[in-house]
Amino acid sequence: MGACVYAAVAATLVALGAHFGGEGRVSAMLALILTGLPLTLLGLAFDRGTLADLVILAFIGELQWTVVGALFGRWLDRRAGG
Repeated sequence: MGACVYAAVAATLVALGAHFGGEGRVSAMLALILTGLPLTLLGLAFDRGTLADLVILAFIGELQWTVVGALFGRWLDRRAGG
């Protein structure tokens, strides 16, 4: 469920960044970096502000939180079963 929430937040930030342009894209990029730590720190190497960068960062954060959720679920199952 956490990954779905992150996806909604990331989509909202990308949309706001696209709508407001320049400064809005930079703000959206920083928000995505802060909410998707540590993998989204790769975003600091990007151009900082293009729409493609925002989408890539949102994808990286979503992928990270999906993996974290799956690993946590597996850990809980193993803990409950053994």
